[in-house]
Order: sequence, then C-alpha cells, then structure tokens
Amino acid sequence: MPDALAKIIERLTSAESSGFLLFIGGVLCVLLAAAGGSAKYDLVVSDPFWRYALGALGAGFALVGSYLLSSARGSSRKLPKAADCKITIDYPQEGIAVRPPFQAHGECKSLPAGYRLWMFGSTPKSSGRTYWPKDEIIPVNGKWHAEFRAGSFQDLSERRFSVFLVGESAVTFIEYYQSAGEHLSAHASGAGIPWAPLPKLLPDMIECASRTVRLVSSKPSPHTYS
Repeated sequence: MPDALAKIIERLTSAESSGFLLFIGGVLCVLLAAAGGSAKYDLVVSDPFWRYALGALGAGFALVGSYLLSSARGSSRKLPKAADCKITIDYPQEGIAVRPPFQAHGECKSLPAGYRLWMFGSTPKSSGRTYWPKDEIIPVNGKWHAEFRAGSFQDLSERRFSVFLVGESAVTFIEYYQSAGEHLSAHASGAGIPWAPLPKLLPDMIECASRTVRLVSSKPSPHTYS
C-alpha cells in the first residue's frame, strides 16, 4: 500500500501531470475572465482590470503548463535543426525600409514530421527578447510567402520578425494563446490593450531565420538605414 501511494504521489507531482494541471487551470482562468465569472458558483469578476489580470494570469499558467508538457514529452525526442530544413528569408533584407503591409518570402525545402512553419513578431533588441505568434505559413513547392502587418508606428521605427518551426505542443499553445486573446478582446472592456508576449519559448519552437526592418508610411527609397 505505501508503495502504491508513493507511485501515485510521484505520478501526480511529475512534470507532465503538473503541466497538464497548470494548463487546464490557465484555460479555466481565461474562460472566467472572458465570461466575467460564473453565476453557477456565485463568482463575479466584473471589474475590467481584474478580468484582464485574471486572463493574463491564466495565459501565464497555460504557457508554463505547455512548457512542462512539452519538456516531459519531448525530452527523449531529437529536435530538428533549421539548417537541415533549409529555411531562409529572401525578402526583406536586413535593415531595409519597408511600407507595411508587405509580402515577406523565402525558402523552406522540407518540414520535419509533426512540425509546421509560423511567423512570429519579436522585440528588436537581443537583451530580454520577447515574442508574439502571428500567422501560420504554408510552404508551397519549397517556397513560402507571408504578409507582415503592423498597427500604429512611427516612421523608421524598427520591427523584427522571425520564421519558426513549431511542433505539436507549440501549435496547441499558439492556437490557445490566439483564441484566448481574441476572446478577451471581444468580451473585456479593455479592448485595445496589447496582448502579453510569450515570456519563454517552448522547446519545440525553433527559430530558423529573422529580419529587422524599419517601417515607413510612404514608399521607401531602395537603400538601407544604419
């Protein structure tokens, strides 16, 4: 009996179980934030600030849970290398001025089994860099194209984007992250508040190539800015 109990405790405290519980808890927090509470359990969260805070907390729990799940399940798997897939960004070139929206494109010779291609936005500076999942990219005949969009910006402000290989755990989290953000934006009165970036990349989020460009509101001249 003690041995059986010890095994149950070990299973419950494993990284995979902890990750699953955190992920489910995070999803519930986001749903409560979007719905403003639960009338069934006499739980009301009406203040917009606390709804946003609860949603952000839930997203954080879900990210940590996804990370633990991915780490536990992928510890014995060999992660693919970007160089083996020959994933590149051919346009835009590093440092050029571009007017959004613009079409980025490049090469993707092959995708590893279970992986997809995704565009991420990120902060330009290397110190404390954070990321935002943007759109999935569908390669066709070894090539990929994706539209880069930007909200408000000042002329010659920097924007950085990257092309990532994302595995099954990463795709699950990205879809949840985007769905939760859209749900909060649609139901919370704090619409217009920027979505929180990912505090950490999952193990099966693999950055393959990146570019930093400068955004302009009019058609730029064909040269780079230093």
